[in-house]
Amino acid sequence: MFLLVLVSGRPGLLAGISDTTGFKDDSYFVYKVVDVLKEFIHALDLVSPLCLIGISYGGAIASLFTAKYPQYVNRLAILAAPAGETCETEVFQTVRDGFKIIIVVVLNALLSFDYPKLDDYYSTLKTIKCPTVILWGSEDKLFTCNGARYFHNLIPHAEVHIIPNCGHLMADEQPEQIATILTQFMGNKQE
Repeated sequence: MFLLVLVSGRPGLLAGISDTTGFKDDSYFVYKVVDVLKEFIHALDLVSPLCLIGISYGGAIASLFTAKYPQYVNRLAILAAPAGETCETEVFQTVRDGFKIIIVVVLNALLSFDYPKLDDYYSTLKTIKCPTVILWGSEDKLFTCNGARYFHNLIPHAEVHIIPNCGHLMADEQPEQIATILTQFMGNKQE
């Protein structure tokens, strides 16, 4: 039996356990959200084994959480997490380079503080031992499919699935296929 925790980059996730008031840009820095996720797990008295599924920015959070707190995670799924400049598309480069003013605060925090440091942060992913699956849309307009290869190089035992005719929002665009892959992945016995 698994307890499933979905980690999203959308504002408001995990916000209920914070003891701060007001909104601060730095509250969405990856390293802070990783620790907030740990507090969330403790606050709800969640027990292992956890299966973390991280989508987009949530993939960065889930993977870094797994590297930092491996004792909490039995399985990890990474869905199109930011994979650094080498995997950017033109669309993402345009957003990063020119339109920060119109970007929501979460993405702005990621781009201005965390994004330049992702390679350093992600170097810790080499320590992940739990079963891991990486999913990527073949038509992702933010990060190319090379992002899947990027993460697979860091977590070589991971399964990789490139979803045809699918963009960045895989769970919205191909929900049945994503659900099938994740259900099968979670049903496999850990070796």
